[in-house]
Amino acid sequence: APPRPVEAAPWEPPGAGGPAGRPELRLDTRKLLAARLHAVKVRPYLAEALFALHVVEDPSVPTMAVDAHWRCYVSPAFVARMPVEELAGVWVHEVSHLLRDHHARGERYAGQHGEHGPGPRLRRNIAADFEINDDIYGDGLPRPRGAVVPSLLRLPSGLLMEEYLRSTSMSPLAADLAWLDCGSGADGQPRPWELGPEGAHGLTRRQRDAVRFRVAQGIKGRPGDAPEGWRRWADEAFHPPQPWRQLLGAAVRSA
Repeated sequence: APPRPVEAAPWEPPGAGGPAGRPELRLDTRKLLAARLHAVKVRPYLAEALFALHVVEDPSVPTMAVDAHWRCYVSPAFVARMPVEELAGVWVHEVSHLLRDHHARGERYAGQHGEHGPGPRLRRNIAADFEINDDIYGDGLPRPRGAVVPSLLRLPSGLLMEEYLRSTSMSPLAADLAWLDCGSGADGQPRPWELGPEGAHGLTRRQRDAVRFRVAQGIKGRPGDAPEGWRRWADEAFHPPQPWRQLLGAAVRSA
């Protein structure tokens, strides 16, 4: 997850001004896109997904966040205080939520367990971060300060979001991670700043599935370039798990 927000001196570009005479911090688009290019350079198998994200500038976003329609909401203050290499790690982090479909999975988990509201939302976000943060950093992509990893709760790496949610309570971390918010793309709960399904520049379901398929195809074509977790994901993208209990029950009833 991106590092915890801290107070930082605002950057005032020439001629900028906000309400009540306060300087208005504008998004450093060049720095943000340079970070994305660095992410593509060190994680070329994610290039298709990284370039599919549409950037939306919004100062109300805590750090960076994504919605299910592949929009990436960005805080100008967050970009200003982040080194480019760490910002590249945040790009990879956010797009990982979308590739692994944490939005739909989070919605399903919430519906099955009746867990709604801010507390359960934060738990799902933490568990989703555990799933992706254990192997996306290193090899030219430094882990951002404050990244949430399974070892914080003495949990093994390599598990899925749902397994982390079932295995332990997130309460030891929740108090310190109230700032954590990767958007509905991480847990399935819409945010006030998001444009929604009818907003501009969103990808359709078919387009989102096509991006996932092409990324999985690239990973399988060059398996030595991706960590084990991504290779497992690519295998499942080509051959998604079947609901065998439902299929078996249907077969038994039919017989």
